[in-house]
Amino acid sequence: MALRINDTITTREGFTVPSGTIVMFNTIFPKGSTEVHYNMEFYRNQQSVDDGESNYFPVTPQTMGYVETVEMNVYTGLTPTIVHQKLKDYLGGIFTGGTIDIII
Repeated sequence: MALRINDTITTREGFTVPSGTIVMFNTIFPKGSTEVHYNMEFYRNQQSVDDGESNYFPVTPQTMGYVETVEMNVYTGLTPTIVHQKLKDYLGGIFTGGTIDIII
């Protein structure tokens, strides 16, 4: 699963993220905490992902990662779909305009 930018969006830093951009990410769940770490990679489109091309940086490096601390009852109930939705919501808060979809 990944996220896809459907309509061009603008970051808080003024960078443009074009329609079709794919956001791949890894999650880390550190032992002994209820933190969820999201490490994002942006690709120009699905073909770039399929071809194994390098990712690009439409945002400043400090916004390529996101850490969220959640309550224990939420943490133990996380599913892949919930994790994707949480990242989608985070990106919706730092980007303006556009839409983001969860894709398989």
